[in-house]
Amino acid sequence: MRKRRSFTAATLALAAVLLLPLGGVASAASGDDMAPLAGPPARIDDPRAQSFAVDLIRGMDPATGGIAVDVATRTITVMVVRGRDTAALRQRVAAAHYTGYRIKTADVTYDAAYLDDLRQNAIWRQAPTEVLDHVVGTQVDTRLNRVVVILDNVTSELRRALRKQFGDKVAVRRGERLEPMSGRYTDPSPHSGGARLIIGIPGSINYGLCSAGFPATYNGNRVMVTAGHCLAYTSAGVPPYEISNGAWNGEGGCVSIVCWFGVQGDYGHLYQTRFKLYATQDEADHAPESIDIAMIAGSAVQPVVYRAESSVNTSQIVSNPGSSRSPSGSNLCVSGATTWGHCGYVVVLAGPITLRNHIVQQAPWPSGYVRVDVWVALNPDTSLLLCNGDSGGTVYGHFGTGEMVYGVAVDTNKDGTNCGTQLGFTYWGQASGTFPGYLPIIA
Repeated sequence: MRKRRSFTAATLALAAVLLLPLGGVASAASGDDMAPLAGPPARIDDPRAQSFAVDLIRGMDPATGGIAVDVATRTITVMVVRGRDTAALRQRVAAAHYTGYRIKTADVTYDAAYLDDLRQNAIWRQAPTEVLDHVVGTQVDTRLNRVVVILDNVTSELRRALRKQFGDKVAVRRGERLEPMSGRYTDPSPHSGGARLIIGIPGSINYGLCSAGFPATYNGNRVMVTAGHCLAYTSAGVPPYEISNGAWNGEGGCVSIVCWFGVQGDYGHLYQTRFKLYATQDEADHAPESIDIAMIAGSAVQPVVYRAESSVNTSQIVSNPGSSRSPSGSNLCVSGATTWGHCGYVVVLAGPITLRNHIVQQAPWPSGYVRVDVWVALNPDTSLLLCNGDSGGTVYGHFGTGEMVYGVAVDTNKDGTNCGTQLGFTYWGQASGTFPGYLPIIA
């Protein structure tokens, strides 16, 4: 069996997920007194190569300015910051190999964290008012080692003002003001399953991406259930997670690294989790199994799920199997905020698989060893992928005019990438012994 990892076995570092632009910087027509024009917006053309590159530089801050994957030239470029201690980074790059690509380095001036602070804070706070009136977004461009300021009207005056204020750290691009995001990325209260969850910890520049699962009741509280590994804890305690709805770069028209819907942290608070990480695998093996389920309280929820393969269409949750029923043989769908999910999965085994995982994350995010039970479902269409951020998404089956909720997505066979073809899920009834009286809410 191939090694299996949870969808969000590591948080996503801001410096690691910056995207490759399709075009370069055009020279300023009137000299160096204007911010240059940037090429078209960034996009990812090879998600697997992008995931490999992200992992390649993980933990290398502040020596790196990010990565760029160029499908046309089949190159992965790691940006190396001049004047920093880059020996470990260069050694890692020299030893790396990815089939079909050449891996190289490029020297840059600014590290990714610096540029991201410029994107997220400095430009919005320091740019002249006459410039801000025309700014519709800011985005880090790793290959250019600049922040691209997106303007609704590009003029020589605005370009000169940006160059004067920020020097060679910025470029400009024209862009339309975006319409509000929809569906999973602007999920209004009462909240629905399958929506995007963005999880932060105060003081960390990293975010965890997960999905909402299904509404339930427990101890008189109405909660939203998601994957436990999205909100893990250790013997040191539970981190002060901030849970929000919103979008990641490229989702629902978001051009920043993160776009919040509402106020950061206003989705709710962690109410219950039994996904504990231990210091050693031996401890995890001798402790009670963790359960890959967590509950979020503090916001209104409803028995509704965003349907697989759609960002906006929804169905009502009208039933659930009994807590002791086996899902073996069931035909299932999964709805997650990264891929939007798919249908056609079949639970092929008579029982769950016990897995051991070693989750490594940058502090203050918890790391450690865990042992969990996971049900496995396969899809005959092996081109359909589940990816990082689908964790916690609703696993359901069709039932009459609505849906029957089975549990939450937690795992896939990633094999060194952030995506895989199999669906691993926690059956809702697995937690009924740990949380007596807990029950999915149905319409």
